[in-house]
Amino acid sequence: MAGLSDFFKPRALSLEEKRRWFGVVRRLADELRIPRDQLLAFGQELFEAARSFLCKDETGGIAVRKVLGFAIAAALFGAGVYLLCAELFDAPIIMGRMVVMGGFLAFLGGAWLWSDYIGPLFGRGGGF
Repeated sequence: MAGLSDFFKPRALSLEEKRRWFGVVRRLADELRIPRDQLLAFGQELFEAARSFLCKDETGGIAVRKVLGFAIAAALFGAGVYLLCAELFDAPIIMGRMVVMGGFLAFLGGAWLWSDYIGPLFGRGGGF
């Protein structure tokens, strides 16, 4: 499955892509009230900066997809633990559905964090 960073792999731009990119640069110049001729000179450099931010390159940049995945996994884990603890320790009436949901979210987020981010740090590959 191709992701966003796969789209931005280094390659030559087609004429249509160059035309669209310089349209984006022109609109940016208009929004920032910068004379177009000053900003268009840096259009290719702006594109290279955006491409290097959005994809992992040879210099060791971080893929946006990896950062977003970490943020979502951490949010799942945090929400699950919060829901589980709040329901078990703070609620006057414990609802079993909420306990199961909190446990499931915590497990899902924790498994994702372990398999993709924490496990590889300790030499444990993907999976359990």
